[in-house]
Amino acid sequence: MRIALAMIVSFAAFVSTTFAAEPFAGTWRFSTEKSRCTDNPNLRPETLIIEPDGNGLRFTTKTTDREGRPQERVQTLALDGAKREGQSPGRNPRGTPFDMLSSRRAGDRTIDLVYYKGEKEVGSGRYEMSAGDKTMLFNRKTITEAGGKHEDNFVYERQ
Repeated sequence: MRIALAMIVSFAAFVSTTFAAEPFAGTWRFSTEKSRCTDNPNLRPETLIIEPDGNGLRFTTKTTDREGRPQERVQTLALDGAKREGQSPGRNPRGTPFDMLSSRRAGDRTIDLVYYKGEKEVGSGRYEMSAGDKTMLFNRKTITEAGGKHEDNFVYERQ
């Protein structure tokens, strides 16, 4: 009886941690083959690590610059809808001036971003998780300083 009870408790703990897990958390490989960037057709490989950070998420992007030197960038999204100073996790569009962003969950598998220059909204982005948690899409639309439109579609694959 004690063994059966212990097994039930263990199974319940496993199920609760499995279903309560953050779907975005993990290590992701940027797919240069499947992604599209308006202003940069020569995309370089990168690794994106997403970790829970309080009520938000911490995005650590690791890549190399054109000379092959390692680059690392860390950004935390609060996911509370409030405007905060900072830049977008991962890649920032060239010529798009923004100094603040807000982030919020739009569901269990979706995160919405809004980019601001001062008080003016200059773009938006959306992270979406695939049904099988194997692929993450990031779609972004922004307005450049010159008034042009910029749209990117990035694909990340879970490692």
